Amino acid sequence: MKHRLGTLVACAACGLLAGCGARIAAPVSVATPVRPPSAETQTSQFDVATAQNDPARTASSSSEIYLTTSNVATATFGKIFARQVDATYYAQPLYVRNIASNGTVNVVYVATMHNTVYAFDADNPAATAPIWSVHLGSQDKVKGWLNGLGILSTPVIARDLQVMYVVAATREHGHRVYRLHALDLLTGKEKLHKPVEIAGSVPGKGYDASNGVVAFNPAQEVQRTSLAISGGSVYVAFAADRDIGKYHGWIFGFDMRTFRQTEIFNVTPDGGAAGIWQSGRAPVVGKDGSLYFETGNGDFDGATNFGETVLKLRPEPSGDLKLADWFTPDDWKTMNDHDYDLSSSGPTLIPGTNLMIVTGKTGVVYLTDTAKLGHMQKGNPQVVQQFLATAGCTTPLTFENCGQIMGQAFWATAPVPKLYMWPVHDRMRAFEFVNGRFNTTPVSMGTERANYPGGVLAHSSYLGTNGTGIVWAITCDKPDKQFYFGPGFTGPGTLHAYDANDLTRELWNSNQNAARDSLGVFPSFTPPTIANGKVYAPSFSNQLVVYSLLKGPVPGDVNGDSVVNCADVEIVKAAMGKSPGEPGFDLRADVIRDGVVDQKDLAFVTQRIAAGAVCP
Repeated sequence: MKHRLGTLVACAACGLLAGCGARIAAPVSVATPVRPPSAETQTSQFDVATAQNDPARTASSSSEIYLTTSNVATATFGKIFARQVDATYYAQPLYVRNIASNGTVNVVYVATMHNTVYAFDADNPAATAPIWSVHLGSQDKVKGWLNGLGILSTPVIARDLQVMYVVAATREHGHRVYRLHALDLLTGKEKLHKPVEIAGSVPGKGYDASNGVVAFNPAQEVQRTSLAISGGSVYVAFAADRDIGKYHGWIFGFDMRTFRQTEIFNVTPDGGAAGIWQSGRAPVVGKDGSLYFETGNGDFDGATNFGETVLKLRPEPSGDLKLADWFTPDDWKTMNDHDYDLSSSGPTLIPGTNLMIVTGKTGVVYLTDTAKLGHMQKGNPQVVQQFLATAGCTTPLTFENCGQIMGQAFWATAPVPKLYMWPVHDRMRAFEFVNGRFNTTPVSMGTERANYPGGVLAHSSYLGTNGTGIVWAITCDKPDKQFYFGPGFTGPGTLHAYDANDLTRELWNSNQNAARDSLGVFPSFTPPTIANGKVYAPSFSNQLVVYSLLKGPVPGDVNGDSVVNCADVEIVKAAMGKSPGEPGFDLRADVIRDGVVDQKDLAFVTQRIAAGAVCP
């Protein structure tokens, strides 16, 4: 079960604590075909059950039929309600449809740094009280954390088991303890198995080894990377707690039903550091179940120590987490020396391909082939493509003078797929993906520069339909020089909506009518969640802020034109009897969101057509 693989983490502390002003090929013209989402992906698009929306970590919702570039505007779109929680939170809000009250209520889940998990009615402004809330123990009130250290990462939901997996940090008998919990989606009660403490060791000669063994030390670690599910296991990864003391990057796997520890992996068992933080993003999960992580600053030797590296880890039937492949940029030492770690973002897999996007603090995009990552080679010839995606860096490198990338979004279902990123102190950019490569000249650029940590991005559309593509971004309004995020330390934040085909066109932002729409204090690295006509935005004002069309979507309006008529009926009829993944299935036609287009959907629409109207 134990596997021996496993200078400072790329300011994992900066990724966690720093205020919003803290330190910090030739073009071609033919679009690369990207296969439509699989049945699994399409089904999951109704829910947001994992960080960045899907196992590829695209941060994109492709089933949004209500919000368009025409109706997201100050006169028609804004804050419709907010929900108070007990602390700040870094976890992305998660959304599950038709889960409570006899399967008729959509639910949004929030997990806070006070170790409280909330389930709220996702749609009803009058439902101010949570459906349920549960407290998982007192947070670790360690110095340096504004609200204490509790639930830091985004949980992950297994809808088939009706379970949310979440990791909570608690203070017990003077020590920090991490436990994995499985909560019932309907009640919040512990389910399947009692919580399990996260602990373990591997053989090694690292800088904190004792008698040839390196043990997991929770006092030096934070569980920053969002949780992921692969096969029958849930995976949990760790980075440094504010770069204090001796630490490593760790990955643990647990059986989803029994909570038996199935895997343990140390990134630097014969060295030190190289935490996995990824600005909170989850690892990519490939079709074969392989996991892809980026590591931060730390020791590297290409044998047992893998700082500044992309790791491909494959779960084995024996219970090992095997290092199947890896990629390390050839300038890893320069990156290490200047705190420009690779782990500031986390990878994104391009759906329908073997290609994976890797980014980091240097602002470079590496397009890698997951079938052959290629280890480390001088000049990086093993990568499919490499280009600078920001305004660039000055020399000598300092913490301030590069457009660091802290995350990205990818619109896979667009007619020409696009990659979006908004680097630190830089403008947002969109790059087209054509013929298996990126056009390195941005197809579109925004006009505004973002304070640290850049724009925190999400994307929504109805597949590739014209007029539905929107890039959502949260930015920090003013820089500060504190090393905390939260009231009294960080400036207010702004939620923006941009036309995904023209980033110079800002459709709306939460300051245009601040009295109605203000977001509150900027939330660190936490993206909004878009589902079913609503945007669920985190706020370090200890709130979940919910935005939508002010008059709400028109029930039965399938094509989004705000009128229910025969055109909507025709869309439903054309998809009748179809389920996700089948030819002819249309997400819009599944009006009641039960995974199949049938007479119930047709009746819902026809009953709302104007009296006297007759459809052919």
